[in-house]
Amino acid sequence: MSKEREFSLGIILPFNMPQEIAPEIYRDTMYMKTLADLAIRDINSNNDILPGVLVKPVYINSWSDEPSVGTNSNLVHSDESRGYAGVAAINASLKVFDLLAVYGGQWSGATKVIAGVFSQYSIPMCGDLQADPSLSNKNDYPFFFRMYSAGAAKAMNLLLKEWKVTRVSLIVSQSSAAYSSAADDMVNILNQNGVTILDVLTVSSGPDYIKSSLLSSDTRYILCFTQATDLNPIYFNLTDLIGPNYVWIGMDSPVISQYIDDSAFNAVKGFVLVTPSTEDHKNPNYRALDSQWHQIVDELNLTNFKLNIEVESAGFMGYPDFN
Repeated sequence: MSKEREFSLGIILPFNMPQEIAPEIYRDTMYMKTLADLAIRDINSNNDILPGVLVKPVYINSWSDEPSVGTNSNLVHSDESRGYAGVAAINASLKVFDLLAVYGGQWSGATKVIAGVFSQYSIPMCGDLQADPSLSNKNDYPFFFRMYSAGAAKAMNLLLKEWKVTRVSLIVSQSSAAYSSAADDMVNILNQNGVTILDVLTVSSGPDYIKSSLLSSDTRYILCFTQATDLNPIYFNLTDLIGPNYVWIGMDSPVISQYIDDSAFNAVKGFVLVTPSTEDHKNPNYRALDSQWHQIVDELNLTNFKLNIEVESAGFMGYPDFN
């Protein structure tokens, strides 16, 4: 089929980050690149999507291993190479003259810089895994949107309303901008709806202090804005507060891999997980994506990715909100 025009689609990810620095981030980067390549292949093979247009991928590296001033050696968890990512976004905006849109970003922190740059140049950007609620601010990021929902606080509030809950405490991972920002959203929503916030506890205060505080305030509903690695040592050490008298609700659930026994499994069964990443296997979008994914991993001999697509990626792209 003839293509009369050509445009570039930018894929901005930390391509140059060594696998040994953060294996999970490296893996996610490979997932997202593969899915972007799959989308471009579909666009170019279906003239109904962008009639007469040939889309070319432009891979933009957002990672530099050069330490920034004032950061430690653990750069991936300190500033996410934001300065380099911003420069990469500016260079792409100025030098790729036919840049139609951009996909990627990886981290919320780096994406704030990247999305800000592309919005300045009126270039649409689709995010991937960013969960920071502040990225939904259309005044700051008018050309940014994402497939990962940042509405966990609103979803929790609907659940609390349905259950007529009037008193809660929060546990927050302050080291994560995404979770701490979601907690700030939750506090604002709770205040607007007249729900009493008994305590806001940080994971850094430790299991003993958190347990003492929850008991002294007689907390029954515990809202967790924490990542699993922060939540595990708290949740599994507060077994006295797990049971029919307490309700734990969170954006990320405890992971029992470090605590394999019957008591740990029974404890985590009652945790209420509020997340947009659950797959809908009956959704035709999910089934179509899943089929195409398995086809492309066969072509590329990426057999070790087959299981993970259901857990990590297809849930976002096949989620009913994005029909």
